[in-house]
Amino acid sequence: MLSSTTGKWRRHALLPILLLLMVLAPSSAQADLPDVMNRGPYTVQDIQTVLLGTTTFQEPNSDGGAATSTGLAGSLTAQIRGSMYRPSDRTVPSPVIMIVHGNHASCDSGTAAATATCTVYKRNDQGYAYLGENLASWGYTVFSLDQDQLMQRQDSDAGKGMHNRRILMAAALDALYQANQPGGIPISADADIGTTLEGKLDMTRIGLMGHSRGGDAVTNFIDYNRVRPEPLRRYPLRAVIALAPTDYERRAPYGVPFMAVAGLCDGDVSNQQGARTFERSQYIKGDDPFPKVLTTIQGANHNWFNTVWFADADDATQTDNACRTTLGNNIRLSGSAGTGAAQNYVINNADKNNPEVNTRISGDPARMGDQEKIGIATMAAFFRRYVGGEGALDPYITGELSVNADHLQIPASACPTSAAGLRMPCDERVSENYFAPPNERVDLVRPGVNNPLGLDALGGTLSGSGFSNPFIVGGGVSPMPATTPDGYDWCNPEPNQFTPSQLGISGLPTPAKPCPMPAAAALGGQNGTRENSPINHSYGRQLALAWDTGTPAQLTAKIPSVSNDMSGLKALSMSADVNLFDTRNPTRTAAAEYNPDTTTQDFTIALKDTNGVEGTISAGDEKWGNALNQSLGSSTAKTHVILKQIRVPLNVFEAQGVDVSSLAQLQLRFGEAGKPQSGSIQLSDIRFQEADTATPLILSDGVTPNAGAGYGPPASGPNPQDYLDIYDRSASNVKLNDTTGNRYADTTWVVDDDRVQCPDANFTSIQTAVDYASPWDTIVVCAGTYQESSTPINNTANPVATNAKNGLTITKSLKIKGAGADKVMIEPTQAFTTLAGTTNYLRDGGGNVITVSRASLGSTDTNELFVDISGVTVTSGTTYAEAGVGFLNSAGRISNSVIGPMKRATTSGELTSMPHGWGVVKVGSNIGAGDGTVENEVTIADSVITGYQSGGVFFDGGRGTDGNANNATRSGIKSVGYVKNSVITGSGPDSLIPQTGIKYGPGARGFVKDSRITGNFYTPDQRQSVGILLTDAQTEANTYVAATGGFQATGNVITGNGYGVFNANGANSAINTAGLPANATGNYWGGSAPAAGPSAGGIEGYSGDASAGPPAVPSVDVSGYLTSEPSLPTTYGTTTDIPPTAALANPEDDARVVAGDEVAPLVRGFDDNSIASTQLLVDGTLYSSDTTAPYEYSWAPDETMYGQHTLRGVVTDSAGQSTMSDEIEVTVTAEPGPTGPTGATGGTGATGPTGPTGGTGATGATGDTGATGSTGATGEVGATGATGETGPTGSTGETGSTGETGPTGSTGSTGDTGGTGATGATGSTGSTGTTGETGATGSTGATGSTGETGSTGATGGTGETGATGETGDTGPVGPTGETGATGATGETGATGSTGETGATGSTGETGATGSTGDTGSTGATGQTGTTGSTGATGATGIGTTGATGPEGPSKPEFVPTLKLGSVKQGDGYSLLTVTTNEAGLLKATGPDIGMSFEIPMSAGNSKMVIKASKKSRATLRKKGQIKVIVKVRFQALAGGPILTREKILTIVKK
Repeated sequence: MLSSTTGKWRRHALLPILLLLMVLAPSSAQADLPDVMNRGPYTVQDIQTVLLGTTTFQEPNSDGGAATSTGLAGSLTAQIRGSMYRPSDRTVPSPVIMIVHGNHASCDSGTAAATATCTVYKRNDQGYAYLGENLASWGYTVFSLDQDQLMQRQDSDAGKGMHNRRILMAAALDALYQANQPGGIPISADADIGTTLEGKLDMTRIGLMGHSRGGDAVTNFIDYNRVRPEPLRRYPLRAVIALAPTDYERRAPYGVPFMAVAGLCDGDVSNQQGARTFERSQYIKGDDPFPKVLTTIQGANHNWFNTVWFADADDATQTDNACRTTLGNNIRLSGSAGTGAAQNYVINNADKNNPEVNTRISGDPARMGDQEKIGIATMAAFFRRYVGGEGALDPYITGELSVNADHLQIPASACPTSAAGLRMPCDERVSENYFAPPNERVDLVRPGVNNPLGLDALGGTLSGSGFSNPFIVGGGVSPMPATTPDGYDWCNPEPNQFTPSQLGISGLPTPAKPCPMPAAAALGGQNGTRENSPINHSYGRQLALAWDTGTPAQLTAKIPSVSNDMSGLKALSMSADVNLFDTRNPTRTAAAEYNPDTTTQDFTIALKDTNGVEGTISAGDEKWGNALNQSLGSSTAKTHVILKQIRVPLNVFEAQGVDVSSLAQLQLRFGEAGKPQSGSIQLSDIRFQEADTATPLILSDGVTPNAGAGYGPPASGPNPQDYLDIYDRSASNVKLNDTTGNRYADTTWVVDDDRVQCPDANFTSIQTAVDYASPWDTIVVCAGTYQESSTPINNTANPVATNAKNGLTITKSLKIKGAGADKVMIEPTQAFTTLAGTTNYLRDGGGNVITVSRASLGSTDTNELFVDISGVTVTSGTTYAEAGVGFLNSAGRISNSVIGPMKRATTSGELTSMPHGWGVVKVGSNIGAGDGTVENEVTIADSVITGYQSGGVFFDGGRGTDGNANNATRSGIKSVGYVKNSVITGSGPDSLIPQTGIKYGPGARGFVKDSRITGNFYTPDQRQSVGILLTDAQTEANTYVAATGGFQATGNVITGNGYGVFNANGANSAINTAGLPANATGNYWGGSAPAAGPSAGGIEGYSGDASAGPPAVPSVDVSGYLTSEPSLPTTYGTTTDIPPTAALANPEDDARVVAGDEVAPLVRGFDDNSIASTQLLVDGTLYSSDTTAPYEYSWAPDETMYGQHTLRGVVTDSAGQSTMSDEIEVTVTAEPGPTGPTGATGGTGATGPTGPTGGTGATGATGDTGATGSTGATGEVGATGATGETGPTGSTGETGSTGETGPTGSTGSTGDTGGTGATGATGSTGSTGTTGETGATGSTGATGSTGETGSTGATGGTGETGATGETGDTGPVGPTGETGATGATGETGATGSTGETGATGSTGETGATGSTGDTGSTGATGQTGTTGSTGATGATGIGTTGATGPEGPSKPEFVPTLKLGSVKQGDGYSLLTVTTNEAGLLKATGPDIGMSFEIPMSAGNSKMVIKASKKSRATLRKKGQIKVIVKVRFQALAGGPILTREKILTIVKK
């Protein structure tokens, strides 16, 4: 235990200056922050047992074991029951919270496993009474779901009840929905709720909390709910909490606010998986509009959050020094208020449902221990914030409370009070890592798939220096990786298999790119982790950073100019942790006690703006959180590398003078003086986030404290129901999200066999990309031929024939996205004669060109393992394969692809030895039972299956080795197959090989629609060649299909087959006489009516009657046949390839560059496949090109380039499509140009005539300056020419501080300065005024307006400028000030001459007839010179059209120009003029201001009104202006490519 005199260097590492103390003072919003520990105003009704009906579930044995009714894999009809806590006096509907617990004992006594019953049930559901009662008092109905029966029916070694919990949860929500309807649920032996809940529930606001395996279940239920088959109901979820999930299914949540909770005195798996779920949820769908949160709690054990489990002494015995309960130095939190019977949770079943007697089910706040209080403080706050809409609770979620003086991220009333709890300060207990949605976040560093060590998330450069190899000698990564050029490295600890021992795999699981970790037997090593996971670690891509004593290191991320305004956001956040096992870090004590004095790591965070002003903070300061405390614990299971949040408010940097609206770079500095001189950390991201708004943007009903639960749709979006509705879960439409090109979801791996089409590809092999990818990633396959080879793993859960091979083996959910079936060919290594094993085995995980198999744990619902393949051709070449694509115990989709040809037998002997050769097969090895078993589906859409041997598509519902009797028996698994808009073509007539177009095996169901099934004709025996063959397929109805049956074929062309459709028994030996007739209505059979029997004489046949009757029962219903052939596809679908986006992200438009200085233009682009190259154009001419991101160029104009130039970027994708960015104008000057026109000058004496301004047209002499106002500080005077005569002195105004002088326009050598008139008393120097639009020079005798500079005026040496009195310091660039009232306008610069006949077309097109020359830009302010007459508008280009210019540099054929001006705030906004040189269609979207418009363009101008979002209007009011990137897509009316432009639009206050 720490001595009270021990100094905490970390608390005093950064002594803030007074200004920072003021900045960090609690806001009024924090002062008014509600205490979530308090009870609300509603009366709580506890219902200890609620019965809502029954449901049936069955979780198959993953090893293929039998589904015996009395065993773990048996089907069970169980009661939907639990405990309920509700606000009995609430008059409006209440939101619903459902709690799902994990695996624990089911019975207190009398276990009867055969019937899954108990004499006395454990009632684990009652262990969350404290949370239920608290939420009910604030207006929620909380239902804690009893799973005592469920735990006696689950795949205990693998699935752990995952599937069954999903089914039970869905059934419970269905029952609550019904109970809320008029009439409620009728009273029965299994239902006692009646009408109690009628009209009382708000089923549009639902939250889920899952404990342990229940955490798995709620996480996976998010996606299961999304794809739940029609007509079953889906539910809008507004918050999901996973408390210590294990998540074997490796699913990542999206579409809902999500929180993972990790107790750091837990076993290892629950923490690493919860952290992994948090990390992966950030990538799975980049535009997910909901936040993700990781809450870590020191000293907590997840089992002690459940009072029933605590009373059962779960995890009471610990040997870890930090987490045991018997040492004087441990920090283990209490699960109860005390140890006496009067306070403790005790078991007393004498009055089981009485919480005063059986106190383990009590929700009494007085009994709550440390963990229950922290549970309410974290979980109740999350539910109240997002389900209830209480925006006032936002600070509890974001982690922002750590900046307060007490650093508490929970209310003080929730702080531990036990002896162990007091051994650690309360502010160190809880850490919140808040990951904001993309509309409130700008990612700066996220190690990407592409160039993770050199590319930041904004497309800029990431670089490092001084780093050491982060891997340790003798560590757990062998061989030790070589040191990278910059020292630091990237990694992802996620292995291909989490549970090798259960899968029959020897050795330790190994990631493709492991993170630094200790030796297997060392503390934190794999030998001590559950399932020997690679490390007890957060997952996802990370940077590994290490530095040694004597060598300071730094990591630098550049911020591109178009993305450098963070003024609308609150905080800089990053996720980091310390590699506790690396001895370069501060030494941990042998006892592994809490001691941040010696164990905390630290480094400097430096944020710099474009003016060079830098602000710094110490990352280890506890004001920013406690991420850099090393993990405690003396045993591997209790040590962790969990990435926690460092959160620094941006106003801390603003207080140091940093302009957060114009940032240049962020730097992390390690090993500086006063900081640890060596160390090793992990860093997963750096981000700016959290909208700086008064009211939260996400699911908020307002910020009134203690408002209680709202109801109905959210007052602020987005509405989860809307996002649920967007996803099409209808039959055959389940697919994976395509996040390619999404800047917020960098999860795409690129493969190119020769790196020609995609030079920046990650790999040349698809299998390598599969091994590196995380589940739910995307693999883009560029044009090429890919010969692949892999060896599948054989075990009982994934049977594989001996010596079988695959081309590709995929055992994780992935999207395989090819460039097109005509561009990508996948085949096995042609050195193989056959992929089949020693024996032929169709229903296994080997022998295929591509195999998708369930080589992992758990059940196999569609949402658990799904592979989406598109845009490829799969062929076996000269190698025999059992199938082109095989799905084993898995689900997926094939679209826009060609499967075939497959190697075919040429003799009967070959056919005997190689009997298969299917196009696509869906097979399984598990046994299901009942209607509650697992379901998985495969869809084939817009594809061609051809050149097969035995058949095109086989959706099987049987199982077993070839020839096994189980081949003809239903396995009980819900096997579903869909074929639509596809072509299935056999090779018939054929005398050697019997063929089947599409086959549905025993129990399989689905449909075939709008497809062609032709050419399956075996001349020796037509019965062996069928277009669509059903062998005991499910034609009967069930819960999921209509009364017409489970199979349908409609809208198809079925011709040229031995039989068009045949409905056979399981063995395919006779017509099926069971079930309904196969539905084959509305098809085209060749123009004539089909006939029973084999096809003959142009009449397509089908199987005859199932029974003779009377009346006769047909085996196939062919009614409604078509007499004319429908228009159906004859080939595969087109792979859409959208042109890339392009932007020049650096420098800013209208930048000024001194000749000889280097500029770093940055081209940024995104594409839906892959970017092949970029180019930089200078004045329309190719300057340079690049094929490796970041696409940063170096441009150093010399003295020959004075004047204005244009820069543009061109981005070309892997399909050869190019997009040109909007142009950026850059002015090259001889010396630093003015920062902007001069602002109002304080009154001075009369200013002498201004000398002519060089370069921008002669400047007239300055007229008399009016009365002197407050004189600003005398700025530096430029080189003075001969002094002009002193003008008369204006009356001296009261000398005050001179208004800030705006930056001077481009100043050449100074002209003769007029003699200074008598100057009034000089006031104190004023700060430089903000530059206005050519601001008035003086308050009285105003300086004359500047003569407009002709754009084509020769740029001569700068004219000498007369001194304008003593000029104040040059102010920052501002908008042009208004023209001075007096002084004649300087001579207008020469009007652009008539456009010359286009001799050389810049775009490679015919030289355009010279259009009217653009009016020259305004020159510097001049006094003299009468207003020159405006140059005549250039006449239309003289003469005939110029000769065609030479080919332009890689420009698109159609190159419209785009010019956007500024808009001023009005009722919405004023009209914006857009000019384009081509007639076309303009489409623009600007998500940053919430605008969207679509306007047909004329050849001239079009106008539009832009409406701004609430967020942008608030920012505009606060900042005065906002800059928006407007993206525009052009396409000529005549067609051609779609071109994309980006333009920076500046919107200013009126």
